[in-house]
Amino acid sequence: MTRTRSKSRLRELAKASGAALLVLAGIYFIVPWYLCQDTMVEERSASLPGDQIVSTPKTTYTLATTIDATPSEIWPWLVQVGQGRAGFYTHEWIENLLGADIHNANRIVPALQDVSAGDRIRLTPDPYFGQPGQFMTVAAIEPQHTLVFEQTLPNGSKASWAFVLRAQDDGTTRLLSRRRGGAPTLFDRVMRPGYVYMDRGMLRGIRKRAEAGSS
Repeated sequence: MTRTRSKSRLRELAKASGAALLVLAGIYFIVPWYLCQDTMVEERSASLPGDQIVSTPKTTYTLATTIDATPSEIWPWLVQVGQGRAGFYTHEWIENLLGADIHNANRIVPALQDVSAGDRIRLTPDPYFGQPGQFMTVAAIEPQHTLVFEQTLPNGSKASWAFVLRAQDDGTTRLLSRRRGGAPTLFDRVMRPGYVYMDRGMLRGIRKRAEAGSS
C-alpha cells in the first residue's frame, strides 16, 4: 500500500512539474509576442524621453495604441494618474485585490491637472502592508507630449516609465508607454507578465476615456 501511494504521489508531482514547465514555456514565448502587438518596429527601437534614466536596462518594453483624439484631449487624462488621484484606468479589481486602494476616474479632475517635475505620484497607499508605500517621481514633463516618471525599486535599482504622445496626420494620436529598469527584484521577475497586462489595460482605459470625451 505504501509503495502504491508513493508511486501515486510521484505521478502527481510529475504532472504538477510538467504543468509548471508548460506555463513557464508559454510565458517565455507568449510575452515577447504580446509585447509586439500594436507597436511598430520603429516605436520599439526609437529613443524616447526618459531613456537616459536607466541607460543600460535589464528589463524594458514598449507598448502603444492609437487614439481617435488629439494630444490636447488625451493629456488631461494622462497627467492626473496616480493612487489617491485618478487611478491608472486599468483593471481596478486586480489592483484592489492587492490592497492598492485604486479608484479610476471617469472624468477630468481640474484639481489634479497641476503636475510639475519633482512631484511624487503614489503607486500604493503609504504605508503598504506595513512597509513604506511605493511612489514615482515626475522626472520630465512636456504638456501634451511627454510625461516621464522615475522610481527607486526596493532593491535600490532605478526604473523609468515614460508616456509619449505623437500626433498623426489623420487626426489620431499614438500613445506610447515605455518601461525600463535596472536589476529587477524577484517579485518583479515573476510579475512581469502581469505588469504588461495591466499596462495594456491602462492604454485601453485612456483610449476609451479620451475618445468618449472627444466625440
